Amino acid sequence: MGPPLWLPWALTAAVAIYPAVLDAQYRSVPEHLWYLGAKVVAVISFIAYLGLYPLRLLAAFYLESLVAPAAVALAAALGFMGAGDVWASLAIALMIPAPPPGSIMPPSLLIVLLASLLEVAARPIVAYIKARQLGGRWEGLKVILSCGSAHRTRWWFPVGSSAVSESPSEAIARACSNDSEVVLEPGMPFVTFILIALPLALLLELTLFRVP
Repeated sequence: MGPPLWLPWALTAAVAIYPAVLDAQYRSVPEHLWYLGAKVVAVISFIAYLGLYPLRLLAAFYLESLVAPAAVALAAALGFMGAGDVWASLAIALMIPAPPPGSIMPPSLLIVLLASLLEVAARPIVAYIKARQLGGRWEGLKVILSCGSAHRTRWWFPVGSSAVSESPSEAIARACSNDSEVVLEPGMPFVTFILIALPLALLLELTLFRVP
């Protein structure tokens, strides 16, 4: 008997905890954390799923699981996400390549979709809190702050700037060069939302996406 099928999910969550903390604090995750953790968990997952699915079907699941990291890579190429988000989604795809028995939803795709939805849902809340804290004006997903207040923020970027190519302080200084106010949006920790999405995705796999 191979490893229990809940084990890849539990190990994936364990691997994601430290990167999620780093992403929340610094918006940066060293790639080797995913590389080392994903290698070990991917082997365990392969053994677990090989005892359940035929090799050809498992290979199809692996290919299917790459849709999510491919989508994240496209978003990163367009400047909407960072390279660390690509590594995270690829690691998730390799660690949890196949759905639980009876489910029809690729886990990596579901996890990335849930993480994206959670991130979008959190943005107006975070913006509202920041506007109240610094005396700015709240505008849905964005906040308008004076340049003096804007320089007191962490991981907030002027609308239209790239969170990938420049630091928040550089982007704010450039945006404030000709204005006294700046419109900011938060740089959100996507890896943190991936960690939150993991148990939710497993619950949905076992309920909503399960075929009788």
